[in-house]
Amino acid sequence: MRSIHKVQNSAVAGVIEALLLVGLVAIIISMIQLVYIPQIMEQREADHMDQVFNQFSTMKSMVDMQAMSESSSPISSVLTLGSSKLPYFLTVQSQGKMALVNESTSSISLDGAPLSFLSSLEYDGMNVYFIEQNYILEGGGIIIKQPNGSPVMQ
Repeated sequence: MRSIHKVQNSAVAGVIEALLLVGLVAIIISMIQLVYIPQIMEQREADHMDQVFNQFSTMKSMVDMQAMSESSSPISSVLTLGSSKLPYFLTVQSQGKMALVNESTSSISLDGAPLSFLSSLEYDGMNVYFIEQNYILEGGGIIIKQPNGSPVMQ
């Protein structure tokens, strides 16, 4: 006589359950990385550009105060060049660069005597997620440039 043995398949169900859970976790992490992280990083870069504009305004007021008092003492101002990336996720850190540009040809006539400005300070915000913007301190004003727009003086 033959004996029939039942085969237990309970171990297979545990392996399939573990694979499905790993797949679910991978889908959730991918969804966060592809949808929410770019939105968060865009907001962080926008906040950083607001901070840079405030710092540029402070720098402009310091230059104005120095010009009004006719002082030749050195001044300093803080300027944040970039924003940090998010930990544990694949993000790109935004960067910026500050340069003294000697190509400007701005001039102002005051009581018939022309005053020329031979240089300007330019911050180039090399954003990845947010619109690239340049802030230029020239001729006593702050100029904001964007790639597809006209420069605006604040």
